[in-house]
Amino acid sequence: MPPSGSHWLGNLLTKNWGLKLMSLLLAVGFWFYAVSEETVEVSRSVPLKVETEKKELSIASRSTESIYVRLRAPRALLSVLSGGQVRAFHRIQGVLQAGEYSFRLTPADIEVPSDDIRVAGIFPEIVTLTIDETIVKKLSIKANFTGEPAFGYKVLEDKVGLDPNAILVEGPKARLNALDTVKTEPIELVGRTQSFRKLVHVVLAPNLKAISDTLVDVFVPIREEFAEEPFTDIPVKPLGLPEKGTVVELETEKIAFELKGPRSELNQLAQKGIFVYVDVSNLEKGSHALPATFILPETISLKGEPPLVSLKVIKSRS
Repeated sequence: MPPSGSHWLGNLLTKNWGLKLMSLLLAVGFWFYAVSEETVEVSRSVPLKVETEKKELSIASRSTESIYVRLRAPRALLSVLSGGQVRAFHRIQGVLQAGEYSFRLTPADIEVPSDDIRVAGIFPEIVTLTIDETIVKKLSIKANFTGEPAFGYKVLEDKVGLDPNAILVEGPKARLNALDTVKTEPIELVGRTQSFRKLVHVVLAPNLKAISDTLVDVFVPIREEFAEEPFTDIPVKPLGLPEKGTVVELETEKIAFELKGPRSELNQLAQKGIFVYVDVSNLEKGSHALPATFILPETISLKGEPPLVSLKVIKSRS
């Protein structure tokens, strides 16, 4: 009696199962091998480094700072290509004087992380550059501030300290002749209320090279902004004793003036009040005009000359 359909299908699935499993594993392995050997193309933007053969010449400008490189590699190397660094470098040879030149980039100028990776294309392929005489120049260093201190505070620009305050720089003659200063790395000021120091490096363009130290110690002086505040109707008090048998009559009982100093302290002073007096010690009988004297914090000062206080010294009635 021939086997039933279900019995026959069961024998097909269970008979020689080891051979069938091996075939399946071989098929999967072959598939992975075929996928890994599949060639793929990717593009990378790569910074282009260019050097001259003669140290007396340097690159003043060029048509591009980076290039696009099209790379062909097995799919299995994609991870290597992503993690590896692709570099582009060209050394100019046979140039003896300043001028404008062009050169063609080739796969030999491209460095890849594996021999199995091939350079399939470069764009742009032709690079034009201007070569100039190399000189050395001393440039002043300027602090590069970003942001603003806290409200009511400011940087004392004329008291900013830099050590060193200048740097020797090598580069193309035309480029350096157009420069007098170079800047530091950014120095953040946001929210600052106190003076501080910071070590930063000088930032140079790619075609410039530092000959002296690029590390700068920057002192940033910060203080509260000064303001000028008018004060009116401030009472004046006589202080001291005039000539014996006399008394003082103030003709100027209140005065007006302006004070200058940190804004917050001026505001506090306005709330607390200001003590103003005139010294009448040993004054003789008669009319007098004397400068007012102020009791003020060290950080507050009077703007202009002190106002005069008119008074009379008269004979006591008692």
